[in-house]
Amino acid sequence: MNKFCQSCGMPLEGHQGTEVNGTLSNDYCEMCYRDGQFIEPKITFNEMKTRGITGLKQSNKNILVKQLMIWGYPFQLKNLDRWK
Repeated sequence: MNKFCQSCGMPLEGHQGTEVNGTLSNDYCEMCYRDGQFIEPKITFNEMKTRGITGLKQSNKNILVKQLMIWGYPFQLKNLDRWK
């Protein structure tokens, strides 16, 4: 199993999406993938990046940690399977 969703980068533990047969996905989270399909199949890289950064800004992490995560997010995202 991947450690992070291969679409949005969210940690997978406890947040796995589902395959067609109902089993948990080893690659994608519940926010990106359900019943063996992407929830938003036409989302672009830039739309995903904006969504992820918005989520990070709204998180309750330490401000320094949050800024580092926001800075690094585009680099993480472009290395995920969905965006390669």
